Amino acid sequence: MILLDIVKIKNKVVMKVYYHGTEIERGKNAVNTQILPISYNDDRREQWLGDGIYFFEYENDAYWWITKMHAYNIKKGKYSNKCRLFEKFTILEAEIIWDKKREFTNFNKEHFQMFEIIQKKCNEKDKNGDTWTEGDVFNLLFYELGYDEIFDVVRWSFTVRRNRNKDARTKHYQQVQICVKNIDIIKNIEELNKEQEKDFCENRFLVESKFNTVLKKGIGDKNDKWKKFKGRIKTN
Repeated sequence: MILLDIVKIKNKVVMKVYYHGTEIERGKNAVNTQILPISYNDDRREQWLGDGIYFFEYENDAYWWITKMHAYNIKKGKYSNKCRLFEKFTILEAEIIWDKKREFTNFNKEHFQMFEIIQKKCNEKDKNGDTWTEGDVFNLLFYELGYDEIFDVVRWSFTVRRNRNKDARTKHYQQVQICVKNIDIIKNIEELNKEQEKDFCENRFLVESKFNTVLKKGIGDKNDKWKKFKGRIKTN
């Protein structure tokens, strides 16, 4: 299963991205019209990257989102398990095509520092003492400071969970979201087929099963691991 597909064409990036779960009929309408709804940041519901159309870079994160949104219904028995969700909801796939220079991202230190500075200044200068959320700051940048003329997308990561092993250097799982500001760069909206959804539901059980098989064979002690894995990388 391909989770991420990036192709560079004449200094542009063509990326397959995944729209969070939507009701099947709405999904079909989006496919037929090739139009996705814009999420707006307001007092009722914050959109953390500001106004735009939101995508996940990785397919699994789109599934994570819909199961997270319906965790309460699963717990209460409305759906017998996560897989039953996809009898009512679906995940959409699309392509976005943009010039890498027109990407505002926290993977770029200068971009990240600018965002931090603006947010700090907004909170310091607000006359009513209100807190400026991330969505407020992104909307200020794009609507008032002219970033909509410079950038087509915001590509930002945030920590979803931490590694339970406190000594691990790989401490955080970073989820990457893309907020499209220029809707003209969205192409080829499609519905993921049911086999892909079935694969997602079953995949985690396969990983756990494989590991349980390894455990039955025995993983040895800490010092033995060096001998076990030495020479496993293939060379020409």
